[in-house]
Amino acid sequence: MLFKLGQYWKVSTQYIKKLQTYTQLTARIILASQVLKCAGIPSVFRTSF
Repeated sequence: MLFKLGQYWKVSTQYIKKLQTYTQLTARIILASQVLKCAGIPSVFRTSF
């Protein structure tokens, strides 16, 4: 039981780390698109990016 719990904890912490990385990446992409929008770059480039 304890061993299973330990494995579950390991998996969940890895998942949380991955989730944090993904969230940071998403935030950067949103920030970049906002900057491009402010710069007045055409929407075609924005969507392809």
